[in-house]
Amino acid sequence: TVRTAYPGAIIINEGNPDDEKNFRPKLTREASRQKFGVGDGTAMVVAPLGKDLRINRLHLGCTGNALEGLDRPFALFVSLHRDDPNNMAAYQDLFPESFPVTIGRAITEEVIPGADLVVASASGESKRASRLRIPVLNYFTEEALARLEKSTGSREWPEVIRGCEAEVRPPRGHAFPLREDLITMMGALLEGAVDLRPRQAEAYPTPKPGIAGRIAAELLALP
Repeated sequence: TVRTAYPGAIIINEGNPDDEKNFRPKLTREASRQKFGVGDGTAMVVAPLGKDLRINRLHLGCTGNALEGLDRPFALFVSLHRDDPNNMAAYQDLFPESFPVTIGRAITEEVIPGADLVVASASGESKRASRLRIPVLNYFTEEALARLEKSTGSREWPEVIRGCEAEVRPPRGHAFPLREDLITMMGALLEGAVDLRPRQAEAYPTPKPGIAGRIAAELLALP
């Protein structure tokens, strides 16, 4: 550890300045929704993608299909991974012309602050939502679970175990979660019947203002 390697060091334990920006995004909820033209009565749903084209397409196709089963207006915002070699055209055919979808690259920083729901698949981008107490639903196909196991050694997503994010999984013997399960969980999160905010607040308490500045000042003051 740092303390063992440097016994004379002063350990400042006041938070992560890198993470502080997730609690205080550049856009407010109102500014985000206004920028992307989302009205108060419309559910703003954000889907951050990874780098695997097949898993991304399954994720988006099933997410869009379930959204159409919700009895409420919605708008879907798809954020392509920065390192996804595919462009927007690789996903546009998944949606009919009338489907309310916006696809952009790395737009989570702007769209998540205004979101009512984030539908992810073990995405690090969903950390922005948890810090803002926005519900996160992980959609796990069998392929996505295999990818998770290959990259982490486990088929369990830590944020789900902690209760900060929800999930839907395929029933035994199925490759995909049931559409009805996805619609039900989406509705429960949007309506507040499943409330993740208490666990999000416990796991990620809002930092005191100026942590980053205080840490920098204290480091500069060290002899």
